[in-house]
Parts: sequence; structure tokens; C-alpha cells
Amino acid sequence: MTTGSAQRFGDLLRRSRLAAGLTQEELAAQAGLSVRGLSDLERGARLAPRRETVQLLAEALQLSAAERTQLEAAARQRGAPAVQASGGSLSSPQSSLSALPFVGRAQELALLEQVLTDGPPVLLVAGEPGIGKSRLLQAGIERAQAQGWTVLTGGCHRRSGQEPFAPLVGTLADSLRRQSPNEQRLHLEGCTWLVRLLPELVETGVVSPPTWTLPPEQERRLMFAAVARYLANVAGPAGTLLVLDDLHWAGPDALDLLQALVRAPADRPLRLLAAYRDTDVAGQDPLALLVADLAREGRASRALLAPLGEEEAATLLAQLLPETAGGDSHLRQQVLARTAGVHAARGHSPTRRRRTDGCPTGTAAGRSGWAPCAAHPAGGGGRAR
Repeated sequence: MTTGSAQRFGDLLRRSRLAAGLTQEELAAQAGLSVRGLSDLERGARLAPRRETVQLLAEALQLSAAERTQLEAAARQRGAPAVQASGGSLSSPQSSLSALPFVGRAQELALLEQVLTDGPPVLLVAGEPGIGKSRLLQAGIERAQAQGWTVLTGGCHRRSGQEPFAPLVGTLADSLRRQSPNEQRLHLEGCTWLVRLLPELVETGVVSPPTWTLPPEQERRLMFAAVARYLANVAGPAGTLLVLDDLHWAGPDALDLLQALVRAPADRPLRLLAAYRDTDVAGQDPLALLVADLAREGRASRALLAPLGEEEAATLLAQLLPETAGGDSHLRQQVLARTAGVHAARGHSPTRRRRTDGCPTGTAAGRSGWAPCAAHPAGGGGRAR
């Protein structure tokens, strides 16, 4: 069984090889590797390549400094979360989230329901690390699947070495990887320009590359339209829900694509549920500007997660550690005081602090966790509600 990190390295290696116009045999010969070994790397059958192997591949592919950094970073990402698609859930370690109890967050669940019905098509979940963002995304996935949505999930890792259009490129590649050739042929109908984002599609024979050359801005527009078409083609009875975690690490190219998807007219409903660390987003960051633009247009809502209230935190603790629900009140109070109501029990302090974008968070946001602010408006002003 392959891991998500090995598969992502294999995807990046295969795309780099195809971009260089090399077959596996040609690249193996130039790098001094066996064809079988190179094939195993591209398929994700090998957990992690040796450092020397990565260097040989980078030299044979004549990668730029930035491309070499991306390949090396992908090789180091052992145990990183993979993406699941088409009705899957967030993968390990997030796949274990559904086994964790879910307590409180009534207003955030109401916002989730609005996204899946007749509310704004985008819900952005913000908060500090460990506050419960990923668990809320998992709750959204479970609800969406029960209502007939096709769910595609993905997540970013740190920007150092991150490939272009991540995490969307990995999400789409994983979705296609799970399909039979007949399903791929059906879902890729009208998606010719998706080859510009996923050049490995040429190897499948399902999609032929465009035979003409256009200005870069026109190719980019057609590539974005092909992504929208694919998401419509794979939609379930209710539509398609795109779930992305750690969006604060996404680059401007991926955010441009997301913005185009949200704004594009679609044959089938498309919804976006995403989470990011508000502590890592400054007021003029591309993500901050995207959130502000979508909110101003009425396309997005934003939920700022605050620590759970004392009663909710006690309920969660009792479910996680049944021994604290009995007579050991001292132990229970010690744990609650240390975790301060943080959903994942990560030990963060609830004291009021300021984010890098200048908007206050922490307990000042209130138990609902809903806190619009000037840098990130969310469809309404005034006090937290």
C-alpha cells in the first residue's frame, strides 16, 4: 500500500519527466537508474527515494533551482496527509478524525448546512492550530456524503517546495487515479485543456493534448474552464463539494484557480469548504484578499473558531477520557485548565491575542467563534454573533 507522500512525489516526478519530453527508459538511462526502480518511484511503490537518487533525477531532468527544491521537498514528506476524492474522507491522520467525538459548534454546523443548501457557496473556517478546524471539515464531509454530494478533498503543506496549483493538482490527480479507464473517459469529456495541469493524462490515452498554441493567458483560462468542467462531470446528485485543509499555505496560482471556480457558471452545483490558520495570514496576503473579495460579493461566509465553552469542553473530555467523568474532579479541572477548551486538547492558551492581520481572536471571538473583521469581512459587520 502506498502512502500519500510517496504518491505525491511520484506524481511530481512523472509530470517533470513528461514536461521534459522523456520516456521512463530515457530518464532511467540518463540518471543511471533501472527502469523498474523509476517506475516504482512514479507509482508510489517505494516509500521514499534516497537523497542521491533525487539528485540524479534532478540533474537528468535539468530542473531549475525552484523545481529541484519542489522535488526534494516532496521526497521528504513522509507520512504527510494524502488526498482522497469522490466520496472519500480526509486521509490519515485526518481519517481518524471521524472516530473522535464532535461536541458543540452549533453555529458552525448551521453554516455548513447553509453551504450544502441555499447559502453562500463557500465556507472558510479559520482558527489557530489545534482548535478543531480539521474535525469540522470532517463533519462537513460526512454531512455532504449523506446528502448525495461528491466530495473531493486535499490539503496543503508548507510552501517550501510546494508544486504549482497545490493542493488542487493533487486533488484532481488522486480523483482520476481512483477511476477505471471508462470512468476517466466519461469524466474527462470536454476537459482537453486539463492536460496543461496534469500532463500525465496523455499517457492514459483518454485525453489528447491540444494541437495548437495560444497566448499563456488564454491557455490559463481554458485550463481553469477544464477544471470546472471536470468537477461538474464528477458531481453527485447534489453536486460537488471541494474540501481543502491548510489553505494558508496555498500559492497565488491555486487561489486564482479557486476564485475562478467559485465565480464560473456551472451546470452542477459546486461548493467549497476550506480551513486555514488565521495566525498565518496577514492583511495583504493573497488569501486575505480572496476571502475579502468573495465575502464582499456574497459568495463566502467565514467561521472563526474559538475554544469550546467550559461545559462543552468537559463533555468532550468525558468522552475522550471516561475516567475523568467520575469522581476525580481535580484531574478533570487540571486537564480543562491546561487545554482551555481547545477542541483537539492541544494545550493552547485562551488568552486574547492578535493575529498577524490585526484582527483579535481567542475568547474575544465568543463561543460561537463567528468574528467578521475589516481584513476578512464575511457578509456582515458588527459584533460577533
